[in-house]
This record gives sequence, structure tokens and C-alpha cells, in this order.
Amino acid sequence: MDDLRLAVRLGRASAAAYTARPVLLLTGLVGAALAVGIEVLGVVLLLGQFGRLGGWDVHEVALLLGLVECGLSFAVAAGYSLETSTFAALVTGGEFDAVLTRPLSPLLWVLSRDVQPRELGRLAVGAATVVWGAHGAGVRWTPAHVGLAVLSVGCCATVLLAIHILGAAVTFRTGQGTEFVNAFIFGGATLASYPLQVFDLSLRVVFTYLVPVALTVYVPALVLLDRPGAPWAGRSLLPLVPVAAAGVLGAAVFAWRGGVNHYQRSGG
Repeated sequence: MDDLRLAVRLGRASAAAYTARPVLLLTGLVGAALAVGIEVLGVVLLLGQFGRLGGWDVHEVALLLGLVECGLSFAVAAGYSLETSTFAALVTGGEFDAVLTRPLSPLLWVLSRDVQPRELGRLAVGAATVVWGAHGAGVRWTPAHVGLAVLSVGCCATVLLAIHILGAAVTFRTGQGTEFVNAFIFGGATLASYPLQVFDLSLRVVFTYLVPVALTVYVPALVLLDRPGAPWAGRSLLPLVPVAAAGVLGAAVFAWRGGVNHYQRSGG
């Protein structure tokens, strides 16, 4: 618990440091917001032309997209230091030796050393997209529905951050980052932004059960929209959403510890 409190304080200090460079902070916020806004606009224009996608209208798809972007904002903000090239430089340059001497869990220190406030731009547009999509789809924001949306965003962020951690664990052994990690993070986020039934069965299985990014967004959205869902990914899977997110995070932390031990044995 003390480690967590210290990590939160360090994370706040890291984010606050960007206020000393207001132009950089503002451009980052606007850039992140525009990136999401352009994607939302693209979906609106696409479905405005074709009507529906897999039986989902533009508001329903926007709800999916908004939930994903909210989850991605938290994962990227916290996991920036685990980005493939950044973390590889930390390991291969021997700087990770200093991390091991700090009075804080190495993982928590890495997560809190460079928190990105620019992701608030992504979060703001993502949340606005959720509200707009839900309103157009006729979702009533009862306390249960608000809690479900928060659960979806939190679990999505957990899974995406866990993928970051797994990638860092691999870097301990390979000495270099791999874009394979980004393929799962951003590829998974993109896939989860659309109805699962439009994708091949193999992709549904991978991103619903193995890397459950889609599970954390699609299934809660089914409940919010009162839809039955795709085969093998129906509303009945809702209890598995937090279990799956916790399981992936647990596996990632276990792999991280193994990577740290490997780094220690190699002498940094």
C-alpha cells in the first residue's frame, strides 16, 4: 500500500511537470483529441454512407469506439515508459540498475516516471463519443449503466496496460522492443471499436478469449444497448469481464517479475 501511495504521488508529479511547458502540453492535448475526433468522424461518414455495420447503426458503433478510446487513454498515459523503444533504451543502457535501487516496486516506478497528461484529450473526446452514441442509441444512464461503462473502461485499460507490461517483460530477455506489442495494443483497440460479428472467427477468439480487449468493451456494450451479441460472445459473458482483465494483468506481472530476475542474473 505504501508503494502504491508513493507511485500515485510520483505519477502526479510527473504529470504536473508538463505544466511547466504549456505549449507542449496544449499541442499534445489537442493532438490526442484530434486523433480520436478524426476517427469518430470517419466512422460517422462511413456509416452515413452505408447505413449499418454488422447490424449496428452509427450511434451503437460510436459507443464502442468511445469506450475503447477512454480505456486506451488510461493505458497509454500510464504505460508510456513501457513503450517498446523507450523501455528497450532503459534496459540496454543499464539505467534499469538504478531503478532496482529505488524504495519502490520497479514496475510501479516505471509506470509513474512519465505519466502523459496529453491523453486527457483522448479521454475527453472518447467520453463525449460515449455520451453521444449512447444518447442516439437510446441508452438510459441509470446508476447501473454508469457503473457498467466505468467497469468497461477500467477493464479495457487494464488489459491494454497488461500488454504493455508483457512487452516489457519480453524486452528484458531480447534486449530490444518489438512492434508485435503495438500490434496487439492498437490492433486490439481498433478491432474492439467495431461489432465483433464483422470479423473472422479466428480474430474474435484471439481478442475475446486470449487477449480480451474486445471482451471488455463489446460485452458491456451489449448490455447497455440490450443486444444479444455475436455467437460465443453474448451478454452472458459479462461476469467474465473483470475476471479476464485481472487474469491478464496477473499473468503480465508474473512475466515482468521473471524478466526482472533475468535482468539481475545478467548483471544489467
